[in-house]
This record gives sequence, C-alpha cells and structure tokens, in this order.
Amino acid sequence: MKKQIVGILGSTGSIGQSALRVLSAPSGGNFTIGLLAAGSSWKEFVGQVNRQSPLWIYLDDPSARRRAMKKLTPMKTADHGVSKGSRWLINRAQLLRSLAQDSYDRLVVALSDFEFAAQALESALGRRDRKIVVLAASKEPMVVMGSYFRFLAERNGHQLIPVDSEPSAIFQCLGGNFKGAQDIHRIILTASGGPFYRNSVKHELVTPQMALRHPTWTMGRKITIDSATMVNKALEAMEIEELFGLSLDQIKIRIHPQSVIHSMVEFKNSSVIAQAGVADMALPIHYGLWWPRAASHASPARRIDWDSLRRLDFDEPDLRQFPCLAVALEAARFKGHERFVARSAFLGADEALVHRFINGELSYAQFPLVMRKAVNRALAVFSSKSVREKTLKAALEVFYWAQDFVNHWNGRLFVDRRQEVSA
Repeated sequence: MKKQIVGILGSTGSIGQSALRVLSAPSGGNFTIGLLAAGSSWKEFVGQVNRQSPLWIYLDDPSARRRAMKKLTPMKTADHGVSKGSRWLINRAQLLRSLAQDSYDRLVVALSDFEFAAQALESALGRRDRKIVVLAASKEPMVVMGSYFRFLAERNGHQLIPVDSEPSAIFQCLGGNFKGAQDIHRIILTASGGPFYRNSVKHELVTPQMALRHPTWTMGRKITIDSATMVNKALEAMEIEELFGLSLDQIKIRIHPQSVIHSMVEFKNSSVIAQAGVADMALPIHYGLWWPRAASHASPARRIDWDSLRRLDFDEPDLRQFPCLAVALEAARFKGHERFVARSAFLGADEALVHRFINGELSYAQFPLVMRKAVNRALAVFSSKSVREKTLKAALEVFYWAQDFVNHWNGRLFVDRRQEVSA
C-alpha cells in the first residue's frame, strides 16, 4: 500500500507532539511526513526536523525561523540525517500555497492562532485537485465557521475529522462521519471539571499556577486555562453544533472527573452509544490518521484498566462555580448576525484574558465580567457594520476588536479610545 503523506501544522504543540508519537509507533509505517510547521519553539522544531526528515518545513515566527535556519545548515542537515530535499517555506503565503497545491493525503491542523488555522483550513479544503483527510484540532475556526468548513470539505470531496477528544468521540459514535445527526436526541458532552471541580477556590485567590494544574490532560497553557474556567467545554458545544448541525439545546454538558467516557450520543430510540478510552490525545489523532480503518490498527495509547475502575460519575456543572461557562453559553445562544459577532468577540476576549491572566495583569475573578462586556459592546459596535456576510475577514475584524477591548481594560473600567472601527 502506498504511503500516505502527512502534514502537521502546530508540530511543537501538545497535539502535534501526540501526532508525531502516533506516527512513530510501530503501526505508523504507512505514513511519511511531508510537512512540519510550528510557531516559535525553534529548538523543539529543529529536533523534530532532524528526526523526521520532512519535505517542507516552516516556522511562523521570523526570529525563531532565523535561529532554526542556522542549526539546519546543509552540512548539519546531512550529518543529522535530514533529507537534502527538505525545503524552507519562508512566509505564510508560501505555506498556504503549499497546502493548496502540494501532495498531501492527511493534514493535522493544530495551530493555536485563530487566523492562521482558519487560513490553513481554507487553503486545504478549498482545493479540488486531490482529496485530503483534514484532522481539525484548532477549535476556534470551527466555533465561528464550522459549517462553512464542512461545506467546503463536502463540496470538494475532502474528509473533515474533528480531533478534539469530545467532538471526535461523537464522530466515532456516528460511525466515522457526520451523517445520522437527524437521528440524535441529544449529546452528553463530558468534561473533566478541571482543577477546581472538587477543589473549589475563591476566584479572587486563583493564581495562574493553580489554574494550570489540570488533573487529567497535558495540554497547552491556553486550553488548560480554558478547561479551568470550563470555557473550553462551551467552545466544544459550539463546535459540535456547527459541525453536526445540532442545536445547543441538544447538547448537555456533564462533569465526568474520571475522563473515561469522552462523550455519548443518545438517539431518538433512547439507545446511547458512548466512546470510552484513556485520557490520551493519541486516540483521536490515531483515529483520524487511520480513518476509516482505525479500529484495525494498534495505537500507542494504553488500554483502560477495567479491573481498577470502580465508578463513573456524571455531574451537572454549577454555573456559580464556573461563571465563565455561563457567559460563554450566553454568547453561544445568539441567532443570525448576532451569533456570528458574539462568538467571534467571545473568542477574542477569552484569548486576551487568558494572556493577561498568565502575565499577572488581570485576576481570574475578572474573567466573566470582562467577557460579557466585550461581547455586549461588540454587538453594539458591529450592529451597524458591514459584517453581515460570515466571512473569515469579518470574523477576524470582530475577533481583533475584542482582543483590543480586553487589552485596554485597566482592571476596573474600559477607556474606549476609538469611536469607530476600521472597515
């Protein structure tokens, strides 16, 4: 069987590293790596390039790229086993062009940058010359434009596969496709509860170090903070709504601290199918890489120890304990034009808040207030703007506006220095 050419966007992040672990497993011999792309972690990236010998390589940060280039000189390339055919893509335009025209069979899109991830998805899913299986781990584009990306995939003959553990679980419960959503009564979307579910702490006392101590998963800093606030679960609900054509009322969030059941589908006939596994992102990544024959190939993830598993708990989240979840679900329930604006604004506000919280500039307790104000202000500002069409350009305009709003928040009030937002 001909080897599948795989591209990994976000190779130095937690998802990218898990993907490389899957590809390096004994059962990963059916793949060859055609592209490694990352943001700024150049030392880790150089090691990956030396080990994997990809055809194309890209670092988004110019300074990191220059440092990596010095380490990957032609002589060192040969010494360290990197293929002499490895070639640098020197800017985003070149990378996006490669996604739109070079020979890829599978793409893992795990970029933390909303704009970059959305551009990559558009480039790959917009091509019509070859069919590609796209593993989408970047949830932000799906939250706002998931139905658009699914439409692109279906129109052009590609397969879009969600990689987030919970959306992947639903995809698997439906037999590895998006069909059958009309038979669904509801989704039980599970959450670990993060570090504060059974260790409730006054929000004023929460430090970044406390919020980053996730009890189950090893993830990047942004998604770990989102798990602590449970914003991540609201984003997954929006992603599921977009991709599977469901309503939010059909999605029930339940805290499941054992993190064994990764979500359940309850059908109209009252039967329930659950997807279970250890808390390891290698499982949904393996499923996407080997789709539609994943079950017949071994993954590097360990198996559930059913002999030691004594109980499975499911608890409704307390919105007083997780007020950010309440705000996120409020933003998710808008309809029409307001839905597009509210979700784009929420994403921008949340990203800026997490960044300022990690840097010690805003407190954890301020999250829900600032989130709500950012969304409400965006709805007012953009009600008269020409963002009626749900395009990436329009989403990014709202997204960056909301980031700017949060970045100007001084802890008590917001000083709006601009009366107008540039078109």
